[in-house]
Amino acid sequence: MLEGFPRLSRLSIDPSMLVWLVLFFLAGYFLFAVVMAAAGAMTTSLKEGQQISLLVTLPAMAPLMFFQLVAGNPDGVLARVLSFVPITAPMTMTLRLGATDVAMAEAAVSLLVTVLSGLVMLWGSARVFRSGLLMYGQKMTLSNILAALREA
Repeated sequence: MLEGFPRLSRLSIDPSMLVWLVLFFLAGYFLFAVVMAAAGAMTTSLKEGQQISLLVTLPAMAPLMFFQLVAGNPDGVLARVLSFVPITAPMTMTLRLGATDVAMAEAAVSLLVTVLSGLVMLWGSARVFRSGLLMYGQKMTLSNILAALREA
């Protein structure tokens, strides 16, 4: 099956890079799961949920939209900024880790930002979900969401 790729046998992947990739995958998965759960808690219909999830998915795709800029200059300002924005950090850091030597401290801070953002979103989405259950059948408005977050 892999006979068409003769150079594949020379491919070597640093085990520490694999660890970083798995950690960023898990942190990103956790963050997106929590954000999508919050979107589900705020909506009462499938159509509303799709619209809100689009607001999360599009910014998350920014590293792919700017792939040439990030891959061409993985230590540039854009790549570094996207590495610390929680919604774009997992994808940007995996791109950067594959393209250049990223300082361990920088990767650790980016991972920490992603995990902490996920925990904050988990806390907030739980409050919004609780409020949404109490308002069963009513439309959740921005003022209801803010009130639910203030009550906590």
